[in-house]
Amino acid sequence: MNPVTSPPAGPLYLPSRPGEPAWELAMLFPPQGHWTEADYLTLDTNRLVELSDGCLEVLPMPTLIHQYIVMFLYDLLSPLVKCQCLGRVVLAPLPVRLGSGKYCEPDIVYLRPERARGVSRQRKAPTW
Repeated sequence: MNPVTSPPAGPLYLPSRPGEPAWELAMLFPPQGHWTEADYLTLDTNRLVELSDGCLEVLPMPTLIHQYIVMFLYDLLSPLVKCQCLGRVVLAPLPVRLGSGKYCEPDIVYLRPERARGVSRQRKAPTW
């Protein structure tokens, strides 16, 4: 297995070699520490990705037991919340803004009634 190396220095460099990351593709995105909220919200991926202090963290794929636990919790919470008109319970992926420059993608999200009403119309992540 080849160790991961850094891209060559300078504006011009040779294409990536087999066993290396696709540096040409990676260079289309901001470097770690320079991601903005706008960059993060336009990122199109099928992976769970979080933003903190300008850095992205790609979360590992959940295991099957993890998914069973999430479904169990959802099955417990959702009917209770819906029955008592307390809002909505939704599953990932849904980026949640925790504060300036901080987004996470929790497995389960509880939306208060006032948040649940507008979530289908909003393009940005909910703020808590």
